[in-house]
Amino acid sequence: MSLAALPDLPAYVPSPTQVDLTDSLGAVLIGTMIAQTLTGVSVYQTWFYYKNFSKDSWQMQTLVYGAAFLNFLHSALLPKCVYFWFVTHWGNLVGLDFVDWSYNINLLLNGILATVVQLFFAWRVYTLGSRTIKWVGMLVAGVIILISVFQLAWAIASTIMAFRLVRQSSFGSFTYGVWCWQAGAAAADVVITIALVYLLRTNKTAFKRTQSVIDKLVVITIETNMLTAILAFIVAVQFGTIRNGWPNGVNFVCVRLYHISLMVNVNSRHDLMEQLAGSRSFQMTPSPAVKKYGLSKPGNGSTGAIEDSGFAMSAGRRRNDPIQVTVTTQHDRDGTVGASPYDIERSDVDESVKAQALDSEDEFEKYSNRV
Repeated sequence: MSLAALPDLPAYVPSPTQVDLTDSLGAVLIGTMIAQTLTGVSVYQTWFYYKNFSKDSWQMQTLVYGAAFLNFLHSALLPKCVYFWFVTHWGNLVGLDFVDWSYNINLLLNGILATVVQLFFAWRVYTLGSRTIKWVGMLVAGVIILISVFQLAWAIASTIMAFRLVRQSSFGSFTYGVWCWQAGAAAADVVITIALVYLLRTNKTAFKRTQSVIDKLVVITIETNMLTAILAFIVAVQFGTIRNGWPNGVNFVCVRLYHISLMVNVNSRHDLMEQLAGSRSFQMTPSPAVKKYGLSKPGNGSTGAIEDSGFAMSAGRRRNDPIQVTVTTQHDRDGTVGASPYDIERSDVDESVKAQALDSEDEFEKYSNRV
């Protein structure tokens, strides 16, 4: 039968049964597209780490590449999950109520990746807090670990129940489990954010360059950790109220943001170290120590030049005029697990100048011992 012999058909043939899939498959599709787009950001962040921090310790590299593997596995299983609903059971309304095994595995990957990232930040809190009051750092880090393990336990329980219940419509009997999981994840992120911001803000310094680094760390902490906390809270509320496709879509995105949060904090060392490196210049008034020591000799990794009115004084300069002091420092990256943007490094300045001439440097020394 030729095409010309076919009768004219309407542009749209209504189905006997009309079902609105906007809040079910539509939400899953939107969440999947956003999550897969963010996968590109995750891959770039991992590549950036590989190029710039190849000398990190094996513990740190294991953490980073292990998290990258979990994130990639979640990203690879998402198309399988969507294919099950959009292709395998297309047009089968009963089939849309079932979930594929890839969906259940993604629940587990979400909980594991969130725990890995939260334990990393617990280490950051312990490292930074122990340099002020040791027991405070241990206490807060312990609270974060407990909450993180709590949410992981409920993530595992949710995965087991998903395999047992099979149907999405049956998940309502385990609402409390999903709520405990997501609420625990949100609580851990909130505690991490508050603890890091507080510890960073208490480490103030008179050096503008160092203070600007601390301010950037505060911004990074709030932007990364609070975003995952908000999304986890949204998933908990949605699953306990509407239980459609939107909690799944938001949860897909939340997984990707956990990995990006880790990588942004790890990779920020590159820019922050460059900002701290180079030259530090500040004005000071000649002191008796300057007159005594005159021009300081270059130290290990540092050079200092001091002009004093009693030694190398240009014509017309008064004895009490401010002089220019320039300290050039060089830094080596520390490849330990504790190496992070919170571990601010600097080279030692010549002891004679640091102890007796550069009074402001004493404050920087106290700050460096804390952070």
